Amino acid sequence: MDPQLIEGLGSKWSLESIKPYLPKYKGMPHPPPETGNPACDSTPWTASFLQNYTGGQGATLNLTMCNWYLPQGPGVPALYRFLWQLQYLISQGFYVLLDFSSTREREVNVENPQLLAQNWGNLWRILTDIPAYKDYMAGRIFPDLVNEPSRWGCQWQDTCHGVNGTRVCAPILQTFGLAAAAIWKADPNVPIFINGLGQDNSTKWDQCGNYYPDAPYSTITPHISW
Repeated sequence: MDPQLIEGLGSKWSLESIKPYLPKYKGMPHPPPETGNPACDSTPWTASFLQNYTGGQGATLNLTMCNWYLPQGPGVPALYRFLWQLQYLISQGFYVLLDFSSTREREVNVENPQLLAQNWGNLWRILTDIPAYKDYMAGRIFPDLVNEPSRWGCQWQDTCHGVNGTRVCAPILQTFGLAAAAIWKADPNVPIFINGLGQDNSTKWDQCGNYYPDAPYSTITPHISW
């Protein structure tokens, strides 16, 4: 268990009385182990992002006692930190649900089912290439293909077009099917999570239809697992 949590519990109860019941802490050591390099052993310290990085604030990654162990440095893409965190969560007993949740006004991944399928397929191929995937990650990490697709007027079997005639959402059954097939190509045993329709009560896409059997706008539909 985290040493800081042990200390907190010990302030309320006798530390010696609770130690036998505490699981062994398997997380990252705090503070970080010393390397002998003064530049690394003084925290917090920073590492510069690549010049083409435009997200977040500032141009550096602040490495503190909480995140010193994340992959970092010049030439290390953010994807490596993402994959590290997935593996760490699973190693600590978590099940991980990867949810594609976009807040963009227009979302190209629901306009183009082939693109969404390509993105999910590429991600799952990267995951299955991790040496620990088969023995430790498979069955503990799952995809949620599109979060609340009704926000873009998506219909089960019809294409939604905007008032100017452009497509804003392909039939969501087609989108779900292609994305699931791409993931199953990398690992045919992955359970797929999908959202139902009717979560968004916006009238923006009423021209696309607003009737969802058993899922009116006033109902938040659950995720569905295939």
